[in-house]
Formats: sequence, C-alpha cells, structure tokens
Amino acid sequence: MRDKKTVYLHIGWEKTGTSAIQSFLGRNQSWLRHHGFHYPIMGNVPQHLLMYEALSSSRPRRIAKMVDNVRGLVRSSKEPSVIFSHERLHDCNPAIFRDIFKDEDVRIIAYLRRYDYSVISFFSTIIRWGLFPVNPRNTLIRRFKEEHLRYFDHYWPLRNFAYVFGKESLMLRKYGKQDLIGGNSVQDFMCLLGINDLE
Repeated sequence: MRDKKTVYLHIGWEKTGTSAIQSFLGRNQSWLRHHGFHYPIMGNVPQHLLMYEALSSSRPRRIAKMVDNVRGLVRSSKEPSVIFSHERLHDCNPAIFRDIFKDEDVRIIAYLRRYDYSVISFFSTIIRWGLFPVNPRNTLIRRFKEEHLRYFDHYWPLRNFAYVFGKESLMLRKYGKQDLIGGNSVQDFMCLLGINDLE
C-alpha cells in the first residue's frame, strides 16, 4: 500500500497575490521537489486553470476526465506533497475534491482580503483589460454586480470546505502587506508549506 500524500489545495481568493504564487511555483519545479513538493503543470499556464474550468463545468464527462487526471497526477508523484492552485477553486463543489483526494491528507489554503479592497482592485483590472465597456456606467455596474460580486464572498465557500474537510484542514491567511510573512504572498505561502529558506 502506498503512503498517503499531503495535498495542498490553494483555493484563492482573487486579488490576493495568487498570480505571483503560481508563477513562482511554476518556475521553481526542481527547487520544490528538493523540498518534497510537486506542483503539476497542466497546459501552458502556471495556474491550474484547466482544472478549475473542468471541475466547475456542468459536463459530467469533462468532470470525470479531470477527476481521473488529477488523481493520476497525485498518485504518480514521487514527492510526498502535491500543490494545486487557482484563485477560483473556491467556486467548485468541495465534494468533488473530497472524491478526487479521498485517500490523501488535504489542506485548504485561502488568502482573504477585505471585501471592498478586492472588489475595487478587480473592477479596476477588468476596466484596464477592456473586458467591460466603460459606458454607459449603469450598464457596466449592473454587469459587474451580476457576473463578479459573488466571487468575493468568503463565508459560504469556506463554510462548505470546512463542512467537507473539517475546520482543522483550513489554512486561512489575512491578505495585507503588514499581515504577510516577508510582506509578500510568495514568502508567506512558502512558510505555510514549512519552507523557510526562501531567498
């Protein structure tokens, strides 16, 4: 019988330095392996976007295929710990992760930022990217409210993850420069994993 692995599931939230964390993890594979961690690359981006898109879809075949894929990545890993990260994994049904990682020790990592700061930062970003029309303003605000505000609600997703995995599995961090170890999300994340030799 194989040893149980520790799976770190970084579920978000948006606008809490997730891109910096994912970029660091994606670029430092061998360094992570030296410390006993595997960060699987799926597709051509450092975050697990394909995993999020599949598991949050309504297509059973697509979900089942990703479940098998992720389970296979964990089982084939030579390292004792495996990390998955996407800022919207909190939007997936936690029961799917319980099914995928049923034989593993799961830790849920989440960074929480003040609701108003997150919303303003995200709103500014999508305007800069040209994802929403700037005018008319009423239409813009209504679309933003309908399509995005729910992603910044911490309470219900965390309650659901705690119900499925137990409160003791949640590793919650307040996001703010004064609250993060080293003043940045990457160093703070590494310390959560027990890696303290980050230069």
